[in-house]
Amino acid sequence: MIKNERQQEILDILKRCNYVSVEQLAKMTYSSPPTIRRDLNYLQEMGYLTRNHGGATLPLNPYSFIPSDLRAKLNTNQKKAICREAAKLIKDHSIIFLNESSTVQYLIEYIKDFKDLTVITNSLSACEKLNNYNIDFYCTGGHITHANCFTGLQTEKFIRHFNADLCFFSSHGISKNGVIMENTESEPLITSAMIEQSQQAVYLCDESKVGRFANYNITTINAIDKIYTTATLDMFDSIDEKKIINVPMSKINQ
Repeated sequence: MIKNERQQEILDILKRCNYVSVEQLAKMTYSSPPTIRRDLNYLQEMGYLTRNHGGATLPLNPYSFIPSDLRAKLNTNQKKAICREAAKLIKDHSIIFLNESSTVQYLIEYIKDFKDLTVITNSLSACEKLNNYNIDFYCTGGHITHANCFTGLQTEKFIRHFNADLCFFSSHGISKNGVIMENTESEPLITSAMIEQSQQAVYLCDESKVGRFANYNITTINAIDKIYTTATLDMFDSIDEKKIINVPMSKINQ
């Protein structure tokens, strides 16, 4: 969601230019550099642009030029099918991490019937859904972002208190050779902490994420246990095929 005319003007400028610095944007919009930096941080969190080299560009992948609230509504059938299959890994009395990804939130409706389940998440939206299902959960707290997720040192410290059975996470994209990436600098730190504190780490991704580039690396497929995806094996290069659990099209509309 665009908050004001200045933010819309920034996007209009970026559509005309390949790259614009903070200083240039400040002059062109008659604003201060700190104001521009805040706008750029917000617009990046919402998925409108990418921060780099003291300025910003529009994302290289046309698909990524979609706000986060709208991305959550894309490929919903694929995401639900992936989560339905991944939920089969969970057992009663488990402790699980859910990161802030909108994909992972579709898992919540498939875990409501497990006994004595404990969930830890840094997603405010996930907390609201978990509360509706009366699932026992912890909210990490920390610095809240415009994307309704918690980040920062306090968030990471909270996560380090737990030893979980499973971590379910998703991200902006995964390269064809298995590098899992995110757009903002803070999110990989939190997701990495969840992965490190879990017995098993499970990546959930619909096929649109394969080959999608982002600025910051979270981990690689070699460092996690499984990837549940609607992508087929031929969409990846040189990765361990045993880790890929393909969710076939026949499962999507069940």
